[in-house]
Amino acid sequence: MTAATSLLVFRIEGTRIAVDLQHVERVVRAAALSPIPGAPDTVHGLLNLNGIPVPIVNLRKKLGLGADAELDTNDEIIIFRNQQALIGIVVDEVEDVKPIKEFDLNPIAEEADLPHLTSAANIGGKIVLVHNIEKFLSSKEEHQLATAIIRSLRP
Repeated sequence: MTAATSLLVFRIEGTRIAVDLQHVERVVRAAALSPIPGAPDTVHGLLNLNGIPVPIVNLRKKLGLGADAELDTNDEIIIFRNQQALIGIVVDEVEDVKPIKEFDLNPIAEEADLPHLTSAANIGGKIVLVHNIEKFLSSKEEHQLATAIIRSLRP
């Protein structure tokens, strides 16, 4: 992250989570997803976003936040640019965009073995975990997902 940045803060099962806003493409209402046979079990399915297939990650399941809930019409999907591809996550609620200074971020120790976490931010007097969207899926999960998508898109 740069010296001053903005974080998109959202909630899943009451847990406040943040990501660097520069990676966020858009937020959309939950919609029907197509199943992706052979995809990792942390993937909800494929969203058709104006003709572009976007895999949607089940972050609730990935982070162990409560039961594996079905997609609800009140849910929101945050679409990110992950390297060159789009990827989405289902969240209960997008809370706000918060400007933050680097000194308000406390790095997560590498020894914690949590590659998807970059830091903890003090936002409004409460700690919010900041996630690295490029690490939501392991390289094994990315490969498995890419293979499953290619197979599902074949005629």
